Amino acid sequence: MKLQVSLEEQVLINGFVQICTNPDYLEGNLKRYRILYFTYMIGCIGPDELAFLFQKEKILNHVLISEQRNFNRAMLNGLAKTSKVSDAKLKRLENGYYIITSSGIKHLVFHLIEKGIVSNDMYDYYVKHVSYRYVNCQHACMLGRALLSYLQYQADIYLIEPALTEKGELLFCVNEDMREAYLIPDGIMAGEDGEIFFIESDSGHERMKTKLVPKIQRYVSVCKETDTSELLLTLHFYLWDFKDSKKPCELDMKVINELYSLYDFQINYLHNELSFSDFLSAIIAYPVNNNSILSSIQKILSGLELKQINCVEDLKKACIEQMLIDGEKPFIISRKKTLEHVLKYVPEFEEYLRRGMRYICTTSNTTNEVLKCIYFKNDMVSIIGKLLCNNNVVIDGVIDYKKIKKYRDSITGELYWFRNVIECIISGTETDIIIENVCDDFGGKIRVERLTNEFGINIKKELIFILITNETNNIKFGEKIKFINKKFKTFILSYSEWILLNGKESEKCKSI
Repeated sequence: MKLQVSLEEQVLINGFVQICTNPDYLEGNLKRYRILYFTYMIGCIGPDELAFLFQKEKILNHVLISEQRNFNRAMLNGLAKTSKVSDAKLKRLENGYYIITSSGIKHLVFHLIEKGIVSNDMYDYYVKHVSYRYVNCQHACMLGRALLSYLQYQADIYLIEPALTEKGELLFCVNEDMREAYLIPDGIMAGEDGEIFFIESDSGHERMKTKLVPKIQRYVSVCKETDTSELLLTLHFYLWDFKDSKKPCELDMKVINELYSLYDFQINYLHNELSFSDFLSAIIAYPVNNNSILSSIQKILSGLELKQINCVEDLKKACIEQMLIDGEKPFIISRKKTLEHVLKYVPEFEEYLRRGMRYICTTSNTTNEVLKCIYFKNDMVSIIGKLLCNNNVVIDGVIDYKKIKKYRDSITGELYWFRNVIECIISGTETDIIIENVCDDFGGKIRVERLTNEFGINIKKELIFILITNETNNIKFGEKIKFINKKFKTFILSYSEWILLNGKESEKCKSI
């Protein structure tokens, strides 16, 4: 399957990616252009979307951004209210969301032209292809959050609500009464390596047999058109409901490091004999203004078991775990079960998952840190090396990285596919390190569980499995995992452990 778009559409997409990834647009007057471009592409914007629009690398969702909501709304109102109505860049709708105005489009495009991002002759194209979302604004913004999370994976095509035939061909200008005949994902991304990402912004209202099953069956039809045995396809459901969508959170890990620096100052310079947990308790008890930074820190700490926190690593791990717990609301857990249950009604789809397709379900409030536990990259070799080294396994050299690799049973001829394979040399032997998410990726779960069900598997290749699982929804393989360990060395890491490994490696890289 290959997506083809016009040159103009590609220019529009590239502009969106540039504005949303360039750090210059995180601060000052330039922030407005990121807001305007998001509103232009998605069709609307709300105050809570700004937390995702201006999310920085090391932010984790733990502190409610409700305190920032008034500030965000004031920023949007500043673009919507001017001395002249005709100069307003945004228009506020009755439901509290905002759409871009003609003046806003002009302001955005002239900036893009000035920066050399688009040419002068693109102005009319931008005016003609603007998106306005007057209803279902929340659904649109949830999709916008999903798109933003994918920007880090360098997709080169982004399409919103495209129509696809059973052969995976793109259709444009589909009549409303014909939409039921086609597969219409909320969004599609195409990666530089040829992988296709389908995005579904899911509010949990679609019933299983009447909506979900037919939808998955349409995806099966598209999968059939893939002419290779490996499936570089991802179907990602972003789950949300009205209550949870208003509760994204943010926490900069630098704040924790600064907190520890303050503790270090207390111990080594002021010579106060104080345990780290007692220090955190004192921080909670310290009287502060509700609007101060320390107030936000107090809210973080108040939800933690401080007696079990003896060092900064304990604190980071506790914050991450709490973040994950906050993200797994009963609605999210229930909806994940429903989406997994769909596989029983569409067994053909399960076969595609065995062949490497990903079927991912996360909350719409998922941050980039959590996505690192689901989407793995070839630049994570040093992280894996650190993990293995801590377990007395040393990588002598790296040969290659493959997003999907298949293995053949030497006796039965059965084929097994796995994602995220690092081909390397360990102790003079060619060894493949396989990383699979067995929690939020139902495809990864199916591929790994297949090993636990087929006890006579014979793959003539040294394999090491690294399985990533969310501690709040832990998949327990029971006694069967012991069998896998007899055949292949296996490591099971929680999200918090994996995130901390990533963090340590990032800090190491920065220090160099």
